[in-house]
Parts: sequence; C-alpha cells; structure tokens
Amino acid sequence: AKNPDSKAVSRSDSSIYLLFLACSVLVASPCLSFLLLQPSLPEFHAAFSVVFVDPSGHLNLLADMTVFTYKRIQHEASLSLTFWDDPTVDGFQALLMTPKSMLRTYDNVFKLVNLVKLQTSCKKLLLLNELMDHSGNYVLTALPFVLSLLQRGLGERIHLLVHSLPQDPEWPVDSAPPKHKDQPPLSIGLLLNLEHALSVLERGPPADNPKAAEFRQLWGSLSQLRRFQDGAITEAVLWSGNSISHRRFIVLKIINHLLELHADIPKSCIIVAGGQLDDVIACGIQNHTTGEEESLEVVQSYDDLSRKLWQLKDLPLSITSVQGAHQALRYTQVFPPVPVRLDYSFFEKKKNRLGLVPKENNPCPCYIAPIKGNGIQTLFNLSTHQNGIVSHDVDIIQKFSLRKKLETINDGLVFRIQVAYHREPQILRESLTPEGMLIYRDNAEAQALELETLHKPFLTSTLHGLQQQYGCFGVVCRLAKRWLASQFLLEDIREEAADLLVASLFLHPAPFTPPSSPQVGFLRFLHLLSTFDWKNNPLIVNLNGKLTGKLQLGYFTLLFRASKPFLLLSEKLSASQRQPLLQLLQCHMILQKSF
Repeated sequence: AKNPDSKAVSRSDSSIYLLFLACSVLVASPCLSFLLLQPSLPEFHAAFSVVFVDPSGHLNLLADMTVFTYKRIQHEASLSLTFWDDPTVDGFQALLMTPKSMLRTYDNVFKLVNLVKLQTSCKKLLLLNELMDHSGNYVLTALPFVLSLLQRGLGERIHLLVHSLPQDPEWPVDSAPPKHKDQPPLSIGLLLNLEHALSVLERGPPADNPKAAEFRQLWGSLSQLRRFQDGAITEAVLWSGNSISHRRFIVLKIINHLLELHADIPKSCIIVAGGQLDDVIACGIQNHTTGEEESLEVVQSYDDLSRKLWQLKDLPLSITSVQGAHQALRYTQVFPPVPVRLDYSFFEKKKNRLGLVPKENNPCPCYIAPIKGNGIQTLFNLSTHQNGIVSHDVDIIQKFSLRKKLETINDGLVFRIQVAYHREPQILRESLTPEGMLIYRDNAEAQALELETLHKPFLTSTLHGLQQQYGCFGVVCRLAKRWLASQFLLEDIREEAADLLVASLFLHPAPFTPPSSPQVGFLRFLHLLSTFDWKNNPLIVNLNGKLTGKLQLGYFTLLFRASKPFLLLSEKLSASQRQPLLQLLQCHMILQKSF
C-alpha cells in the first residue's frame, strides 16, 4: 500500500540527489580518485635514480640524490656499525666528534673547475630532455652521467666513487640570482682498490664477443687488439708506468681520457690533489722513483742472505732464526740504501788468500785505527808512504766475543750480522747475593740487549707484514720522517716511534678506512699529531690484534696508578694477559723517553 503522505520524486530532484550522493562519497574518501592515479614503483625508477616515496605515493623525497650519494650513505653506515661494535674503539669520539673532510677521507680527490664546460657535456651526451627537467641547471644534469662514465672506466680499480653536493646559492631579493657557472668547483673522491688500482693493463672482452664494440666505444683509439700468453686475443688498453709512483697516476690518466673523449671536458678543468710530495722522497737519477723499488731490492737481498745463512753447515751452534732489525727491512727508511758495485780494477787477489788487496800503483786511504768493541774485527796492518801507496800485504786478525758481529756484502749491500742468544738478557739479570741466593734484577745492559735482539726484530717483522697488507705504509712512514726531520724533531722522536705512529693510522683508522695513497696517510699523520691529547692519554698501537678492550682498560689504569703495586691490577688478569700488558708498559716507557 502506498503511503498517502509520500510524494513522487521528479526527474530533476533525482539528479540533485545523485549529485549530492556522489559529493558525499567524494568527501568521505577524498583520496579515492587521487589514489587511482598513483604512479607505480617502476614508473618512479624510470624517472629517478633513487626512489623514496612519501606516504601519499606521489612525491619522491630523494629526487635529486644520485646513486653515488646513496652508496656513500650505505658505506658510511656500514663503517659506523663496525666501529660502534668494536670494544677497542672509542665510538663516540670517532663517529660523532671527528670531522671527515674529503681530503683526509678518500685516497684520490680531484676537482672540476670552470663548470660552464658542462653545457657542452650536455650537448655531447644528448641530455637536452634532462636539462629541461632541471630547469636549465646543466651542473645537476650532467653530474650523474659524468659519474656513471667514470664508474664504467675505473671499474675494479675503485671501491667507491663519491662527489660533493652542489650548494644552493643565496642572493638578495633585490638582485639577480647567481648563474650556474658561479657555483664552487665539484669535488670527486675515490676509494682505491689496491689489488687493481695500479694495474697497467685494462683487459677487455674477446674480439668476437658482442661487448667488444662497447669496449672500443668506451676507450676510443686507446683500445687495441692484443694477444696474450694464454693464447687469448682480446681488446685491451695498455698504460705506461715504469715504477709504482708512476702507476699511481694511471687513475688520473683514465679520468682525463674519458672526460675529454665523451664529455668534452679538457684536462685544464681537472685539478688533482695528489703526488705533490713525491719529490721530497725521490730516489734515483734516471727513473726518478719514490724509493719503493729500492726498498724492495734491499728486502730481496736480505732474503737471499737469509737463505745462505740457513744453508751453512758444520757450525758449532745451530741457527734457530734469522730476523731483520733495520728500518730498511720494513720499508720505512727515508732514503733506502743503494747497491754499490765494487770496482775490481783497483784490487788484486793474492794466491792462498781469501781477500782482496789494493794494487801497488793505485792509491788507498790512509790508515785508520779500527774501532774497538765487541764483535768480529778485521784489522789491516798497512804501511803506507806519504802519498798513500800500499807497500806490503794484509794481515787479517779475527777476534770473537760473546755478542759476535760480522759485516758481509751481498748484491752490493753491506749487512751487519749479529749473533744473539735468546736467554742472554735473562742471564744478564741474574746475580748472586752474599748469602749465595740467585736473584733477578733488571739493568740497563739487559734492557738495551733485549731491545736490540728481541723488540726491534719483532717490530720489524710486524711492520714488514703491515707493508705487505697496505702497499703505501712504507711511503707514508718515509714522508712522516722527512717532515719530522724538516721540523728538527727526528732527534726527539725515535724512528721506531714514528713508525708506530704511522702504523696506528692503518691498524686503527676509525672513522676512516685504511689509507691507500701516500698523501692521505701523511695528512692523517699531521692531523694525529695536532689533535691527539698527548698529555693525558697514551696512544695504544695494537700490532697483533690480541689486545682486547679489557686489557686496554687495565693498561690505562696501570698508567694512572703507576705509584701503586702492579699486583693490585694483575690479580684480575691471567698470566697470558699480564705478559702483553707488561710489554706494553715497557714500550710506553721507551716511547716516553723518545718524546
């Protein structure tokens, strides 16, 4: 039955009702139509390198971030977690209080100046559409493509490629805005991979591989078809570099070539921070190297001499170990010794004799009395005329003592061999009381002998291993000593102390990674000297990695409670833990004397 009070709804009223209903639905869910037009994630990735969408789903918060900045954030986050979880690192000081400038953080840093040249790069790389997206800012437009080009060319030579962030300029409202060419230079930093960074060969795909054309397009005229010893015929690029110091500039050569070939950026627009200190440690007149090859020759000659010593037979005592103690054997001597070849034309060999004597018609130096002391001494009794002419033969007398020394020549280098007994320092500490009781008392002679025969060989072998792990360790040590000598500080800071200071930069690099180039290591060395609290804190160098956070805390406590008995602290430590703690205290006392 129909309700008598009801009224029929007209067509116009129904249209008004439907319109009201639609508006009510739109008000109830205002984002319904907006969500229907939300772009998908692949569409975001097609337009941007890094995508981080806000809750609305329409705004990419990282639209201007490059892939290289994102990788830099990942790298820094990984380093922070590593150092924060390390109990031997002061994470708060390293991560939150230490500034990280680009020059001290990255191994190679170069700058792009005269940024107006990037306009030509946009035309060369066909980036006109991207240039319109950035409202004509050719710096932001060309930067990602230039970095991608360098990443392709450097490949495995680097771990990380980063760049400085372009600054948003400020200007008064009553003046014209600054132009893009007025921006500060762009800084680009590289973390090197030492396994491949110094390689002179860039080997490409085989000639019949489809990727060979892409390789030739990347390297241009430098790409050549070469045949290798394994029989493979591939595309390759060969760089020049006769020494390690020359091969460090291969990365710069790659950057210059790629930017000039593909982006029309000339070499004059690239400024490199590196290699300026090579001249202060240069060795050699012809090749002009930085001494790394000369240091390697010294170590190889020492290894050859060690093998000869091990092969000696019919000795009264057996050889248990041969250890080097000189700084040249750990690659840290500022100017490594150069082999000297003996000119045999000035000497003649007598029959039934093992030595050489000067010829009668050649002058020789005046007679000098031999230095008296322990060791094997060879005394030459020479009678000379006033003009220094030899008149008769040579008598050789050898004297032996408890600590024997012998000087021998091998490959043009003179080595001093010292015979040592590992229990000799302990024997020197023994003494008898009037009652006949055997006691042990430390003395200066035992400490000096222990330093020469135990601590120095251990330090040399450890730092030699550090050089094998980090190829630029020796060069950084030599630069540091060169600087200390120029400041007249090398007489106060012993060479062993300088080597340990540099070793701390490689063993405890927080908040950085270990240096892979000499100039970065040297800059960190200067920063360490100028900022470390030498008055209140000791610098602990954990050479073998066995010093835990608990032992470091005990070492600090020991230093600040030096007037109290050591047993108060040693009761909480085992015998194996007390021994390295005592060794650290001895090393600290040695360093304190040197400073």
